[in-house]
Amino acid sequence: MKMYPPNIVDLSKELVNTILKEEIYKNNSNLLQGMTEGKKVLFFLLDGLGSHQLESNEGLLLENRVLDINTTFPSTTNVVLTSFCTASMPREHGVLSYFMFDQDFGGIFNALVWNKAEENIIKAENYLDKKTIWEIFREHKVSASVFQPNDLSTSILSKNIYKGAKITTYETIENLFDKLIENKENLSSFTFVYYPPIDLAGHVYGSSSKEYTEEIDTFETHFEKYLGELSKDFSIILTADHGMVDIEKENRIKVDSSNELIKIFGDNRSVFINGEIDLAEKLLDSIPGEFITTDHMNALLGDGSKHPEYELRSPQHCFLPDEKFAVVPSHLNDSLTGYHGGLTEKEMRIPLIIFD
Repeated sequence: MKMYPPNIVDLSKELVNTILKEEIYKNNSNLLQGMTEGKKVLFFLLDGLGSHQLESNEGLLLENRVLDINTTFPSTTNVVLTSFCTASMPREHGVLSYFMFDQDFGGIFNALVWNKAEENIIKAENYLDKKTIWEIFREHKVSASVFQPNDLSTSILSKNIYKGAKITTYETIENLFDKLIENKENLSSFTFVYYPPIDLAGHVYGSSSKEYTEEIDTFETHFEKYLGELSKDFSIILTADHGMVDIEKENRIKVDSSNELIKIFGDNRSVFINGEIDLAEKLLDSIPGEFITTDHMNALLGDGSKHPEYELRSPQHCFLPDEKFAVVPSHLNDSLTGYHGGLTEKEMRIPLIIFD
């Protein structure tokens, strides 16, 4: 895969350093060069709008793309959001995949919706070993806020990654922009907006579908309507957490996940496995793809200090299916069209869009 350094963690570090005018994080990127000093920052994370997908939908966002950067690996929402909100790679913060393996939660659990949080609620609500950027801002007496959909506001993931932020919820895109405009005089020095509808359309209908394009158009229409007013007071930055690939139904390969000797977790496009490698290879031998080495996988997850439970949470093996394939454990359904989590350019490359 052609790489597009730097990545979204570098962007997070540079944003914090720029807003606080202090080198809180060591960082060599220069992504925000020329951004007006003294203006507040309004940051949109558009879930699922990778660069490859954006390039197929000409409009205001594509016209103002400055460059492309990488997301993290695995290229999945909970991992990327945690990485951005802690300015650290997965190896450091400990959220390694969509489905994770942790004996304190009964083995495999969904680390996006935290379906087994009640088994160890104290650990669930304190799962990271890193301060969030919101806590860093608060320590420096700088206000920072998060706008997110109302139905996500009390999730375990939100409680972890937005710790220290002022939370505002919204119901619809109209409601989101109404709140931004009504409160623009009182918004924080750094305001982060998480916007997921584009990703949802991509999962259900595919990133080549009219429904996906319509979701991009809906956001662009509302954004453009208020851009002039917002840009007076804010430097506006937009990016994504990942792109995606569309998988034909016959290439969503079901695998038996009932064998107690082998544990399948991770993502459909980056399959994590605990168990004997011979069993893993036999299970996946009909699926085009490759097992990557442990050293390669560890390098992809970051090169910083390890989370205290990194060795317990990280898999023994990692399988990456080819671009046209997805692995679907038998306990999950194969009804989705768009997938991500893998290492292909379509999944990893994300746009950096700036209005200043």
